[in-house]
Amino acid sequence: MKKLLIIVAVMLAIVFGIAPYFIGQRAETEFKNIYAQVDTIPEFKIEVTDYQRGWLSSTAVVELKLDLTELDPSVSEALVFKVQNDISHGPFLTDLDSMELGLVDMVMKLEFPELMLEELPNFNESFNDVLSIKNRMYFDGSMKAISVMQEFTLPEDNVNLVVNPATLEVSTTNDG
Repeated sequence: MKKLLIIVAVMLAIVFGIAPYFIGQRAETEFKNIYAQVDTIPEFKIEVTDYQRGWLSSTAVVELKLDLTELDPSVSEALVFKVQNDISHGPFLTDLDSMELGLVDMVMKLEFPELMLEELPNFNESFNDVLSIKNRMYFDGSMKAISVMQEFTLPEDNVNLVVNPATLEVSTTNDG
């Protein structure tokens, strides 16, 4: 009985200790493939500009560049939005809404273009405090996303516009 317990303990240590590294390798490949597939529209470019893979987690930066010169020739530069991704490797994931088996959980934070931040310097923090975006990718390529918007108030000319909280849940499958 002791041998069986030792064997089970060693197997669990191997699964929990080594699996996240190999899952992290696959996660990086799948993450980059998703954005490569999305990067097909000429008016904007999506690119993974940084990916730092760790043993149990990774970080990634995705840039969305909007070329507005077609709409307004006076605009000389593209608007660049950045998405910071904190990625937890599976097999056991807990960052979304429940513990499940899967490839990765991703928590995303959006950074707005410098042009916008000149007028609203604290907008990034305010936006990310109000909206949380989390995704889970499963081993079969399917995904689940949950976006939660907190209630907020927009003061405008002696009127307070209250925006109610909302939740958006989206699931996708690998077969389209």
